[in-house]
Amino acid sequence: MARAKPRPTARQAALGLIARRQLTDAEVRQRLARRGYPTTEVEDAAAMLAEFGYLDERAVIDAVRREAERCARGPGWIRATLRRRGISEARADAEALADEAAAQARAGVALQARFGAKDLLDAPARARARRYLVARGFSFDTVLALLGEEL
Repeated sequence: MARAKPRPTARQAALGLIARRQLTDAEVRQRLARRGYPTTEVEDAAAMLAEFGYLDERAVIDAVRREAERCARGPGWIRATLRRRGISEARADAEALADEAAAQARAGVALQARFGAKDLLDAPARARARRYLVARGFSFDTVLALLGEEL
């Protein structure tokens, strides 16, 4: 009869988590706690990862930015994703603000891919385009500027 594998320690589990994907400190703690590890072991594992430099917020932020670029998402999506992943509100806001310049170009790409030439859009299609772009995290001001509209 096969013996059951022993449960890995919190440190081993934490190393396994970051081997698959770049995670924030908050994500590692949350995932270990969800797996039922005691708080002291979770704290110890997170401290070990931080000590060895395995928890890199900048790498997580860069990965989120690359995803926004690849999927044509706006600063609002970047802000929400960073907050959900445990990045501080101030840092997430700063990163989203820094992304505003590139946002218009990505919004244009998203608009072109979904609706074609913006000049050919009738009023209902323009309304759908506005809703679509705002839902993808672009600011209303960016969307209006892209469509050549004013409030």
